Amino acid sequence: MRLKEAQDKQRARKEQAEDVREGRFQYDAQRVLQLKDGAILLKIKSQNERREKKNQKVKTEREKQRQDLLQEGKNPYEVWRREEMEVRKEEQHLRLRAQAELRSEKLVEQLIAEDKTYKRNMQESKKKREQKEEFQRQVGNYAKEKKITQYIRKMTIGNVDVLDPTGTALRIDPSKVSIQRTNAFGLGRARTEEIQNVARQVKSGNTRIEQWKEANQNTEEEEEAEALRMEQEQMDNFLRSASGEDGDPFEVEEPEEDEEEESEEAVGVGERVKAQASGTGRAYDD
Repeated sequence: MRLKEAQDKQRARKEQAEDVREGRFQYDAQRVLQLKDGAILLKIKSQNERREKKNQKVKTEREKQRQDLLQEGKNPYEVWRREEMEVRKEEQHLRLRAQAELRSEKLVEQLIAEDKTYKRNMQESKKKREQKEEFQRQVGNYAKEKKITQYIRKMTIGNVDVLDPTGTALRIDPSKVSIQRTNAFGLGRARTEEIQNVARQVKSGNTRIEQWKEANQNTEEEEEAEALRMEQEQMDNFLRSASGEDGDPFEVEEPEEDEEEESEEAVGVGERVKAQASGTGRAYDD
């Protein structure tokens, strides 16, 4: 019985607390709705007031213009209708201009997006082409044939890779189809093609020299730094030896006399043992 009474009390308290919570929630919700409705109503009311003031102002101005228009023999309503049409036309023109600007902005954005897509596709196609060329270089005689073709084009007159495409020539003289430096070079009798060929070779050699210098510049700097470090280390060792902190770094250690004497004694003992062994053997033989 006491347990049931306690449970009933707890249940009643929970129901009371739930009612209080629900009442507070409803009160807060009602306040929010009233505030929202009040703000909306105030906004609508202010818009209506502005519209009424504008209409009243227009009505007052038209009443003033009405007498003047009647005196001029014009129809006031026709004049006002034309003015309203002009205003609407201007508003429509502004609206169309805004729409055109919006469309142009969208068009520009679309063009930018398409340009990015095009560049990305070009990069992907270039990457695939490079991968394909690398595969061809690794497989087969593609690289060798390409180098031969480039060399033939560079050395032949007209930059052709096939000397006799039709196969009708009876004889092909290298001096007639290629540009080579002759003995006339340096004597002022060389052809223009020979001079240009030598100039290209010199330029290519200079380029290779510059590349070699750039590649070996860091190595030379490292060697100089290592030489300076070793020289500094030797100077530090010399100064320490001069001050008495360490031994002479240039001194060569000599073997001690005791070790030499011990080695000599060991040799003498070995000889005596051998002599005794030989004497004992002769005694047994006798």
